[in-house]
Amino acid sequence: QFTCQHGSDECLGNMIETCVLNKLKGGAQYVVIFCMEAADDVVKAAESCLALFSPETRFDDIMACANGDEGNQLMHQNAKKTDALQPQHEYVPWITVNGEHTDDLQKKAMGSLFQLVCSLYTPSAACNEQIKRKQLKQFNTTNAPSGLPKFNRNFSSVQITQPLHGASIFS
Repeated sequence: QFTCQHGSDECLGNMIETCVLNKLKGGAQYVVIFCMEAADDVVKAAESCLALFSPETRFDDIMACANGDEGNQLMHQNAKKTDALQPQHEYVPWITVNGEHTDDLQKKAMGSLFQLVCSLYTPSAACNEQIKRKQLKQFNTTNAPSGLPKFNRNFSSVQITQPLHGASIFS
C-alpha cells in the first residue's frame, strides 16, 4: 500500500503511469504519460491517451497491472530508487542530470529543459555536421518570413534580415 501527497487519485495515476512505463516501449510510453499529465484529470485521461497513442495496448491490461501485484511491485521498485537518491529529494519534481542534482540544474531545467539539454550535449563533429545539413535541407530559404534567418546559396552563413525585437527561440 502506498500513500501519496495528494491522495488516492494521485496514487492511482502514479500506478497507471508506472504500468504504462513498464508495458509500452519505443517512446510511446512517454507520449502517453505526457498526454495524461497535460489533462485536468490524469486518471480519467489515461484510457483516451492510451487509445490515441498506443492503440494496440489494451487499457484493461494497464488497469490489471495498476490494481494488482505487478503494479505494487513496480511502484516498490520506484520507491526504492527514490529513496536511494543522493542527495535525498526534498520536493517534486526533483531533477537529476547524469545522476546529479544541483539548485542550478533544477532552475535551468524548470526554465527550459530543452535549452539545458542542448547546453550539456556535445555531439561529435560528424554528428554535428549531419545535424546541420539536415536542418538546412528542411529550411526553405526562399519563403522564409521576414525577421527569420535566411541562408546564402552555399548554406554556410546565417544573416538576420530584421531584428527579432527581443524574441528568443528559447523561453
